[in-house]
Amino acid sequence: SGWWDGVREGADIASSTAALPLPKPPLLSVTQVNVYAADNTSSIFAASNYFVDTAGVPGRLVLTQGAVPPTPGRVANGIEIQLKAGYGATPQSVPALLRQGMKQMIAHLYEHRGDSADQALLASGAAAIFQTHRVMSLT
Repeated sequence: SGWWDGVREGADIASSTAALPLPKPPLLSVTQVNVYAADNTSSIFAASNYFVDTAGVPGRLVLTQGAVPPTPGRVANGIEIQLKAGYGATPQSVPALLRQGMKQMIAHLYEHRGDSADQALLASGAAAIFQTHRVMSLT
C-alpha cells in the first residue's frame, strides 16, 4: 500500500517514487497538506517535507530527501491536499489557442441557439483545438 492510500484513486506510487501526481493540470501551487487523525482532527504536513513540481504535466508533490510520508489515522480521506490549478488570474494567462476555441464555441452557440455544448464543441472546430491541451492519463 502507498503513502497516500485512502486519499485518491489510482496506482500505488510508493513502490516506484515518492511522488504523487496531482489532478487538474496545469498545477500552479500547493497551498497546504493536511493529515487527519482518527478523531477527525487535522495537522499540517510541513512544507519542508515536500516540494511541488509544476514543470511537468501533471504537476506533482514530491517528498524531500529524508522526509517521512504522513500517516493518517482515518481509513479514508486521511490526507487533504489544497492546491491551485489553472492558467492564472487573467484572460491573458490562458493560452491563445484555448481562448480562440472558447470564442468559436460561444459564437456557434449564439448562432445555433438550442444546440448542446457537445454539438458546439464538435461543430465549431473547438474540439480539435482543445485536443492538444488534453491530459489523457495521470498515471
